[in-house]
Amino acid sequence: MPDEKDNVIKWPKSATSRLLLDNFITQVQKHRKDILATQGSVLYALDLFSEGEGIWPDNCDEVIDTMHKVSEPIREFCGLLDSHVQLPAVVSPLRYPLMKTLYHVDELVNELSLLLTIFRSVCRLPSRKVFTQRREIQSKLESLAQSLEEIDQNVDKLPERVDFQVLLLSKVQL
Repeated sequence: MPDEKDNVIKWPKSATSRLLLDNFITQVQKHRKDILATQGSVLYALDLFSEGEGIWPDNCDEVIDTMHKVSEPIREFCGLLDSHVQLPAVVSPLRYPLMKTLYHVDELVNELSLLLTIFRSVCRLPSRKVFTQRREIQSKLESLAQSLEEIDQNVDKLPERVDFQVLLLSKVQL
């Protein structure tokens, strides 16, 4: 006869253990580096859509590919910050501004991928609608470039915020 203990789910210790602060900062820096590696392609896409020259379907394909390249490290970084149970306790309340920007970037990337897919099929047609779509894509690319810069700035300030949070918590515990 099965024992009641057989029905109990046991989580592996690694699933509930918290990251050490140094390991967390190392992972954050890795994600930052991966995101910054995509920034050049985003700026190239912005230049492409900002210039008055025509855009071809293969240009749209390149920019769509860039959106996929941006999306991957953004989602991985979100995954790290979403796992608040594993984050160092001092970091948990500090993650929200960064998460807000990361989710905004993810939303922009999804919107841009859709807009670019639609634009690709009409990009060679001379019409006001195509011009309007191009301007919308340009505007979203500008917002994406700014948001990537904001991620960099937030990550840059994170160690200082962590140190301040540690100081506050140490005073509370006294």
